[in-house]
Amino acid sequence: MMTSTQRIAAVVAAVLLAFLLGFAWQAIRANRTGAELQRTERVLDLTRLEATLGAAAIDAQRGSFEASRQSASDFFTGLQTAIDHAPAGAQAELRSILAERDVTITMLSRGDPQAGDQLSRMFLRYRLALGRRVSSPAAPAPVPGAVPDTPSPADPPTGSGPD
Repeated sequence: MMTSTQRIAAVVAAVLLAFLLGFAWQAIRANRTGAELQRTERVLDLTRLEATLGAAAIDAQRGSFEASRQSASDFFTGLQTAIDHAPAGAQAELRSILAERDVTITMLSRGDPQAGDQLSRMFLRYRLALGRRVSSPAAPAPVPGAVPDTPSPADPPTGSGPD
């Protein structure tokens, strides 16, 4: 038979074990949630950059070159830090876009009307690099090395089918 001291020790051990199991479960859950938050923040950063680049393109096409230059500068600054967190298949194309920073900013500083087209093409390349859909009939051909745009299940298959 167990003495009262042994019973108390068994209860304390059971409570401690239950506490440790609960703590471990919550720690694992918190780690998963933290990892998901980081992934979501990375996607949000890339999406914000896309919106900033789109705004720069629109401003340039409207002739607001200074506003476009500021947005483009913000885009390139953000892209420089976001490239390392981008999907591996997109990093080369994003670096290629980043390499056009000086030329693009110079075009905007000079009020070059071609800057709007330059930024629009860059916007499409950015979206393609990230695997986002580009459905414009005037969309440029896919950039070599870009992540291919995958069709959605609702898209009809292309090609002639089986023979």
